[in-house]
Amino acid sequence: MLMLAWILSSPTLAQEPVSNSSPCPVLSESLDTLETAGLRHAYDCVAANDQAMPELLERIAAQPERETLTRALAVWRMHRLDEQITDEESRAYQGGDRRLLTDAVKAKKGRKSASPDNEKIFTELGWYAPVATYTDGLLDDNDRANIDLLRTPAPVPEPELVFETEPVAEKVDDTKGCGCSSQPGAGSLWGLVGLVGLLAMRRRSGLSRRG
Repeated sequence: MLMLAWILSSPTLAQEPVSNSSPCPVLSESLDTLETAGLRHAYDCVAANDQAMPELLERIAAQPERETLTRALAVWRMHRLDEQITDEESRAYQGGDRRLLTDAVKAKKGRKSASPDNEKIFTELGWYAPVATYTDGLLDDNDRANIDLLRTPAPVPEPELVFETEPVAEKVDDTKGCGCSSQPGAGSLWGLVGLVGLLAMRRRSGLSRRG
């Protein structure tokens, strides 16, 4: 596997203009260049673009074996170590990228890198200033969370299950069209009134026959 120090040590890259000697093309052109050749200027241009990560991740997902793309993402992140690494990003890195970034998180807080290759890369970054008094106690919560994600990438989330609900049958009002009241006991009340009227009619009929 190619080491990330290849970015700085390759003779081909040494002949490439640095990022401030010529303007950067649009992001897609820089990424096209990285897909075919790891040119220093393309790395610099991608690293300078704050909005580069979504398109980088999209291309890495399509070509996970393309080391120049994962390397470009690692270089991009080394300029933004104070920010939190995302779950999707943590899954995109290859082994060499993870080791470099884990070393970089600590190097940014003052630890001198034990790797000569990484040392070459860090010296190109303005934040690298090793101190003899470094301890891991200088790491903050964000540093520790990023190191944890680099060592153990976040698992791929399971797809959400969609449960289909059966349509609720519309309640039919049985009282429509039947002359019935929806009030409890109303039907029996009117039946009782009718029975009393019938008995009264029969009583009057009986009295008239006797007279």
